[in-house]
Amino acid sequence: MNGSEFYGCSNLKNIVLPSNLTTIGTYSFAYCDELVRISIPKSVTSIESNAFINCTKLSLSDLPENITDIGSGAFKNCVALNLDSLPKCLKRIESKAFEKCLGISIIAIPDGVESIGESAFTECTGIKSITLPSSLNSIGAYAFKLCPELTHIEYYGDGLKSLGYRVFYADAVDQIDTEVLTNNRLLSTYNWKTDNRKLVADYYIVSYLFSANERIRSVQVDINGKLKKPNIESKSGYTISSWYVITSDGIEKDWDFKNDVVTYDMDLYARLVPYDYSVSFDSNRGDDLGITLTVTYGSKYGELPELNDNKGLSFKGWYTKATGGELITADTIVNIAENHTLYAHWENADQDNKQNNRETCEKCQSEMIKIVNQAYPISESRRYLTYYRCKVCGDEWTVFTSFCPRDNIYFDLKTDKLPTEDEYGIKYYDSCFGWYVPYYIEFASVKLNMESIDLNVGDETTISADVLPNKVIDQKLEWVSSNDSIATVDENGHVIAKSEGRVNITVKLSGSSFNESGSCVLTVKEIEQHEKAETQETASENNTEQTKVVAESDGLASNQIIKDSVGTTYKVSVDATTVSVMAVPNKKSVTIDSEVSLNGKSYPIVEICGKAISGKKVQNVTIAAKNLKKVNKNAFKGAKKLKKITIKGGKKNAKISKQIEKAARKVNKKSKVILK
Repeated sequence: MNGSEFYGCSNLKNIVLPSNLTTIGTYSFAYCDELVRISIPKSVTSIESNAFINCTKLSLSDLPENITDIGSGAFKNCVALNLDSLPKCLKRIESKAFEKCLGISIIAIPDGVESIGESAFTECTGIKSITLPSSLNSIGAYAFKLCPELTHIEYYGDGLKSLGYRVFYADAVDQIDTEVLTNNRLLSTYNWKTDNRKLVADYYIVSYLFSANERIRSVQVDINGKLKKPNIESKSGYTISSWYVITSDGIEKDWDFKNDVVTYDMDLYARLVPYDYSVSFDSNRGDDLGITLTVTYGSKYGELPELNDNKGLSFKGWYTKATGGELITADTIVNIAENHTLYAHWENADQDNKQNNRETCEKCQSEMIKIVNQAYPISESRRYLTYYRCKVCGDEWTVFTSFCPRDNIYFDLKTDKLPTEDEYGIKYYDSCFGWYVPYYIEFASVKLNMESIDLNVGDETTISADVLPNKVIDQKLEWVSSNDSIATVDENGHVIAKSEGRVNITVKLSGSSFNESGSCVLTVKEIEQHEKAETQETASENNTEQTKVVAESDGLASNQIIKDSVGTTYKVSVDATTVSVMAVPNKKSVTIDSEVSLNGKSYPIVEICGKAISGKKVQNVTIAAKNLKKVNKNAFKGAKKLKKITIKGGKKNAKISKQIEKAARKVNKKSKVILK
């Protein structure tokens, strides 16, 4: 129903709606003042604004459970409505939805409701007690105004952030005694007197906090009762030495849990003592510097080692990762709550010191992301202009709010120039501001390296994603398959084809409020050649694995599976330029080179697949890491006698070296990993 179908039909008394109906539109039955009974099917999920307004004789004792939205004024002035419960799937109750519904007697708002609109239950005189759901985050003004029989309110969630004006106002000669059971500070400190209500309680609310802006939880405590010491001994980076209150004189007074009693609503703060951590330094060139530094969490790193230029390379700075990561300077605040390693980054000694004429230096780039994310972790709270002077180069920056331009950006006040599209990968136009380049993570987008792909059942491949702006490199990606029974995808974009069919593989930025995502259509087919190969393997007398080799003068085919002269099985990439190791021979010593010659051509080995090295005889494995991009965490599964892994060309703490070591230790914790 699109709306107004039966508007003002004064002769309509009874009606049965079709079983496939999903929406009752705006004003669909408005002012049908003789309408008494209506049969609403279970398929309905939404009742839009003013759908039944002024249906004064409408008698309904229940609503379909699948309804998620009840629009503004939907049942306004339906005085004969006699609901005693609301749909269990309900999410939103909009303004004036049940205003002046004198007969409803609900006692609870369903769990899952996130907001109650302004005047939603005004003059619902039949409501005597109400339990609010933990999912609730906002209650609009006058939501329960003029409900004089409402004397009992319960809410035990921690998500309620917004409470409107005179939500529970009662027009009475004397204040109405009201019992409120809650551990929510917003409700417990609400000004009930202005709503003409007298709070009936025999307890106080005590809130435990790490800081004024970081609340842990709130509890109810009997008047003159004693507090139990919270079972919280630490916070990330800190230990808790004691708990204290701030007196009316602003003095911090330690709380004595054995003797002190609670005589008012109060906040109890944790006295935080920062931990010290050990920092080691990796030159990122294969040699051990042997330098360590002790730092304190929440304080500056202080003076860091300086490295000399070497072999045409100039020392660029210390970073949290061997590749990429966050720049660490002497003024950086320690926010890593563990012993950690900093990695040297290098650049060509003759590289332009101006960093390719960029409007901001690379050193403060990660600082700006960190500062904005720490100052405004929730985008909705970014209401004010925030200025920032780069501590490294002196540039001044400001973060614009959403009113002009409409999207938050960085703008360089010192040079009066915007970052370029080439540097940040994406560009927008605003009529108020002109062309600009956004930098916030939530406005980033993801693009895949392929739009479609065909695989055979049992095949595997990895899809790569480019994140724009291209400077956003630390954001986690969320990969999703539209049908896991056809194909699955893991957190690294690795796809496994399971059964015949077609699916969408989608990726987006984790936690991003910007909904743009990348998508690839994957088609999985059953291939007769594979079935023949499997039949040959089963019939083989020596029960050894055989793979059909396709001889082609111009190289290998996409997704082809082939075995080399020593018995190692490979799978060819989709673009037929690289190969992955699927299985190695079951013998004591195994070698995987950086590339392999197949059908007269040389192919880089870029991946070692799951169970590739699984033979029960395998003890020693030598791996050339030069071209490797990924090693499956189950690469050695089954190789129970594995003793030693030699990595040629691998660097300590490099990504591939760590993957190999992790996969090996998963099979044998005592296996030895040697870097050459």
